[in-house]
Amino acid sequence: MKKYKSLEVVCQVRHPKLLSGMPSWVPDWTVISAFRESLALKYWEGYSAAGKKSSASSFHLSNDKRTLFANGKFVDKIQQVGSVMRDQANIYDQYQVLSEWEQYARKISPYTTGETYPTIFWRTLVADGGARGEDSDRTRQQLYEAHQNLVERNMGISNKGPKSQVWKPVAEMSIVNSRCLEFARLMDAACVGRRIAITEHCFLGLVPSDAQVGDEIAILETVRVPLLLRRAPLSADHSLVGECYLQGWMDGARFDSLSGPNLQFSIV
Repeated sequence: MKKYKSLEVVCQVRHPKLLSGMPSWVPDWTVISAFRESLALKYWEGYSAAGKKSSASSFHLSNDKRTLFANGKFVDKIQQVGSVMRDQANIYDQYQVLSEWEQYARKISPYTTGETYPTIFWRTLVADGGARGEDSDRTRQQLYEAHQNLVERNMGISNKGPKSQVWKPVAEMSIVNSRCLEFARLMDAACVGRRIAITEHCFLGLVPSDAQVGDEIAILETVRVPLLLRRAPLSADHSLVGECYLQGWMDGARFDSLSGPNLQFSIV
């Protein structure tokens, strides 16, 4: 943190930890994480939640090195959380979670950015990752539609519910299959080990599996992605829950437009 003048290492925090007595902001690398990868380490996605102008972080540690004081801005608070997307879930369990998550996206459509369902849903499912460049949105929506259609056909979705016989795609479905697999790869990397969440200001996001209603979202200087913090009872201190994805906040434009000075967060 001192050498590179950056707080991005805190994005590696996962709970629960195996090593006891550590401050919440210190990663425990003995834990094998259910997450596919850290959102903050996806440099190729170009996340810059703290703004493109952010180049230096103002932070320091307490004398006992247990409290991290860091500058940033409060963004929002978690109002609702969905079920956890489990690693290696079978197709039925995954479909149940996606069906539940879909209702969250429908609740807040049209979105504050002007987008509507299903765009905000597939963007959230892949943490707005994947294809870049001209026509990338159309390409990624095609991946999502292929995945949705193929999963529903495999599930035998009908008015009577799942059928006992699993539908198997034929050779002519090779393009649909490849698109479905590509979307599943992107979705697993973003969603496994996380929940969907809606904030008090109706933003949609992906949060750690141990996120709770009332947890606060903040963006700290130099950190590429928002962080989920939990306020300690009867205290101004916070503990770090982990990194998160928040639809519409990942390019820094909203952070730069927030009025008022930065706050100093004390994370224990």
